[in-house]
Amino acid sequence: GAEFVSTDAFQHYFGGLIIEAEELADDKSHIVSLSMANAKMTIYYSNDEDEGETQDLNGNGTLGEQGVRVKHDFVFSLGSIKSNTLVRDNTGYHQSGDDRLYVQGAAGSDITVELLGEENLEELQNNNWLITGAKLTLYVDQNASSNIIPEQLFLYNYDDREQLRDAINFALNLSNTSIGGDLKRDEDGNPYKYEFNITAAISEILKLDDPDPLFKLGLSVYNSSYAITNINDISVKNYNWNPKGVVLYGNDMNAGDKRIKLEISYSEINN
Repeated sequence: GAEFVSTDAFQHYFGGLIIEAEELADDKSHIVSLSMANAKMTIYYSNDEDEGETQDLNGNGTLGEQGVRVKHDFVFSLGSIKSNTLVRDNTGYHQSGDDRLYVQGAAGSDITVELLGEENLEELQNNNWLITGAKLTLYVDQNASSNIIPEQLFLYNYDDREQLRDAINFALNLSNTSIGGDLKRDEDGNPYKYEFNITAAISEILKLDDPDPLFKLGLSVYNSSYAITNINDISVKNYNWNPKGVVLYGNDMNAGDKRIKLEISYSEINN
């Protein structure tokens, strides 16, 4: 047909392959990861050809036939170019609130954390303080399932979908303190908490006249694509192939000392 007349015609006709994964019946905590390095697609087709005087293309014992139907195959290596589409279905997920925060990778959910209210911001800005440290701590609900807890969470500027200043400074070797987010365990080896160093982010908020966009941080399961590889690579991609999840305590008073916590250290500047 016309779709096979030329390479350009075929590429215009054939947009690509869609590979869909089905839900596992027993263990739903895993996701299939396909290695595409050696993947290929084989197209089988037939066309009419004229045999030469000594050819028997169809193997019927007769040489030199005209218009013989001949089967062929053509192999395409898929190479390194892949396109992925992830559709989120949130109908089966718990709704995060002050009581609990539900962070789920893959087609799950991110959560948002609002750092400072207007009163807190004004209090910090009105004091003559030099911010020397800021740490955000989120505690794991150890009563929830712990067999698929991620080893690292990721914190980012939610409204702009950008990396935080602390992550950028660390990537550019402007800070010797990583932003953190690794899972910390208690003395019994159980998942306990995640800590983030956000000193630069808090300092940036206090310097802005209109810091509203930085009030809200997004929290998600860490994905390797979030790593900063160059000075311009600060955007946060809207996909995640890490299927793990965790339940965290929110800001409810009933959580006691396991409420979400922001600790700010400072030095008072003498004029």
